Amino acid sequence: MSAILTLTMPVRDLRRVVKTVAPAAERYDDSRPALNAVSITRDPTNGVEFTATDLFRLHTVQLADHVERAWVQDGSADTYATLVPARWLRRWARDASAESGSATLTIHGDRASIAWGAESRTTTLVTGDFPDWRGKLAGGLSDAEGEVSVTSPTAIGYNPRFLSALMKAAARWGACAGTPNPLRVQRFDAAKPFHGAVVNPEFGRLLLLLMPVRFSDGAA
Repeated sequence: MSAILTLTMPVRDLRRVVKTVAPAAERYDDSRPALNAVSITRDPTNGVEFTATDLFRLHTVQLADHVERAWVQDGSADTYATLVPARWLRRWARDASAESGSATLTIHGDRASIAWGAESRTTTLVTGDFPDWRGKLAGGLSDAEGEVSVTSPTAIGYNPRFLSALMKAAARWGACAGTPNPLRVQRFDAAKPFHGAVVNPEFGRLLLLLMPVRFSDGAA
């Protein structure tokens, strides 16, 4: 059986993708294995995406077209979806400290492997149904600069740990040699998820969702 996906990129870039997306995966509840994973998909419309969610927040990276063309090797499937254990990816990103050289992520059968330098690691893919998260992005996110829309007078709160992870992901993905790419916020609304995006022309687009905490009396 040929590989479903072979993705080769600089070690530091794969580490950046993993550290941006994987923190949103569920860490403590193993009752829904798909939430403990990073979803890796490829299709003609959205290209290659890495997505993680614990149903309270979601981080998804859409690789830029030129990045996909450069990194995805010939022979990879045009359309696929698979689930790679987030814990395994986080451990790899922590241990793969090299700043030079390439890493190759391969999905083959029921296995995922990463090879870099003289080292390689392999894990078993996760089985399960990943949430259909696109419904949460109804109306889409605009890349254009604009004013933040505050659509509810109710006080809005966010889990501080989740909000901190979101901001760290935005800073990591937006970092570049010149002026950092900004986090663009579309909506603050007590009844709907926080929507944000960071577009890094060098790598692609990061989409961020975070569910709010509601206050019954309108005050914190």
